[in-house]
This record gives sequence, C-alpha cells and structure tokens, in this order.
Amino acid sequence: MNGTFGHHFLQNRYRFKGRLILKSPLRLSSGQASDETDAPLMRTRDKMPYIPGTSLRGAIRSELERILAGSPAEQGLKTCVLFSEDDSNKDCNKKVRDFQNERQRSGSGKDLTDEELAQFAESKLCDVCKLFGCTIFASRLIVEDAYPEQSEDQLKSKLIIRDGVGIDRDTGVACEGVKFDYEVMEPGPAFTFRMQVENVSGKDSLLVNLILALLRGGLYIGGKRAAGLGMIALDDSPKNKLSVSGFENPESLRQALSKREDPHKPLQWKDTPTC
Repeated sequence: MNGTFGHHFLQNRYRFKGRLILKSPLRLSSGQASDETDAPLMRTRDKMPYIPGTSLRGAIRSELERILAGSPAEQGLKTCVLFSEDDSNKDCNKKVRDFQNERQRSGSGKDLTDEELAQFAESKLCDVCKLFGCTIFASRLIVEDAYPEQSEDQLKSKLIIRDGVGIDRDTGVACEGVKFDYEVMEPGPAFTFRMQVENVSGKDSLLVNLILALLRGGLYIGGKRAAGLGMIALDDSPKNKLSVSGFENPESLRQALSKREDPHKPLQWKDTPTC
C-alpha cells in the first residue's frame, strides 16, 4: 500500500459499502423552521430525512482525534491538537501559518509553490490531517450522504415532534416564554453507508480500521448528543456485512480501463495492513 505521497497520482482506491442502524433518536436540524416545528430534520429535495456526509465525516474525525490525542503512542499514529503549544502535536493549520510567517520574516514573501506545499504536508502534517485534509491539503477520504433504506410511508411512524424549553443556568429552572420544539427520528431505521479512500498507506489503513471500529461500536451524530441522541452503528451481521471494492495498484486500474471494465472489483480488506 506504499507509494508516493500526494494527489498527483492514483495508486489505489478502496470503496466501503454497508448500512448504518439508528440506535437512539436522531436530531439533525435543517436550521430552518417549518409549519410543523421549530427545528425539522435535514431533508432531501424529495422531503426524505437523511444524514449529510459532512455530519458523519465530522463526527468520525472528531472522535478519531480524541482517541489518538489520548493515546499518542497508538501504533505510531499522530493527530494534531487545536490549542496545543507543543510542536509535536500543534494544530496543523497553525503549523502552516507559522511556516508562511517565517518565510515572510526571512524576506521571501512569495506564495508557497505546489512542490513546497507537498513537501511540507508530507513532513509536517499529522496522520489524521494527511487523510482527512486541512487548509493546504485536500482530503483523500470521502464519506457520502447516508439515505434511509425505508420508504417515506415506512418512516412516517418514526418521525415525531418533541417539546423543549430554555433553562436558566442561574436558577436551573425553565425560562418563561422560551419554549420550542424539534423533530426527531425514532430508533430503528437503516441508512446507507458509503466511504471511499485513495492512495492508502500503511498508517492510512490503521486509521480506516479505527474508523470502522468506531462505527461498529456506535457513534453519536447530530444535536443533543449529551442527552444520548443520535447514536448510529454499522450493521456487521452476516447478511449485511461491510463490502469492499476498488483496485490495489495502478496496473489493475490500467488493465480494467483498457478492457472498458469497471476497475472497482471486490477486494478483501486486510485488518492488519502491510506497511
């Protein structure tokens, strides 16, 4: 799985496909009130509730960073920390700013070239930012929107409106005139899960395995997570086991394209990758 670091080549690609089960009520507000509620669920143009890929990807990254920050020696994987002053785990975006400021102080006010950015990314970015991306390096991991497998009619019984009130933090009681309501989806529905990662190295494989372990164990997304809302888990039953497809080297891609075939063939994902 090793290869040249960066985006200027295509060494390999892995596509993961499975299903997510909603384990606790989901609140993913659209941010716009409707006639029915102050905070309706996110919906597609066809009015179907769904889980945006950005929400799922953000929750995955946040939990991954927390785990790695708490166990920095975990198989040699490193993550950056937003408010750290330690150079070994300083926020990668701050590292970029510091590097650019240093160039300006040294009299070189020119913008960084693509080659300089690539060298900086390879040598200075943490493993999580190398996979998920940062301000100077695009992500190599894609998480698609997750859509419900059930029809609109089947979901109707799972959609309810809950009441909420604002709490005065000084008195600990409900504030007068601060009542609101919000829509949730009750547990049970299944959602599609699709994730793609390119140019996978040995450390990337370890990160992907951690992501899959997090999803199998259950991950919270959306609002009111502190109240236990929004737990989803990857369905790992024999009937719905996660499938993996793609290509593992450029030659496999070239041969498939020359034969006008789909290059994404079924693959066996290795739990213990070879670095």
